[in-house]
Amino acid sequence: MASLPLFAEFDPYAALGMDVGYRQYLTSATSPVRPFAGGSLGFLRTDTINSTFSVPAANVVLRSVPMYDASTVLAFAVSAGALVPIGPNFGIQGGVDFRWHGDLNPVDGLAGTGLERINDKSRRWSMPLTVGAVVRF
Repeated sequence: MASLPLFAEFDPYAALGMDVGYRQYLTSATSPVRPFAGGSLGFLRTDTINSTFSVPAANVVLRSVPMYDASTVLAFAVSAGALVPIGPNFGIQGGVDFRWHGDLNPVDGLAGTGLERINDKSRRWSMPLTVGAVVRF
């Protein structure tokens, strides 16, 4: 096995997701702070992802190596946060989600290189933090 550094640059991760969820407020509508918990279930659609691999010391560059086909995968999340009412029709909220999505469709673009399995597991967890305003009409 060679001990030369290997570099990789991947296409941008472009995805569109949609989910349906439920949020339960844990206090009454008149509380000064309204904590909530929730969950959602949906899907995530990603574009094709290619990569460029290079070994500068050996002057080797592999361009447009297919890594993942366009994929549609299951996604779910659990969330928690709080709403702070400012007035009868307005409030500020913040929260955190723990999101998961399944494995993308791998493409074996590195056959015969010893790197065939690097794209076998693409499922991932993310933890977005959100801040927003709530307006009631």
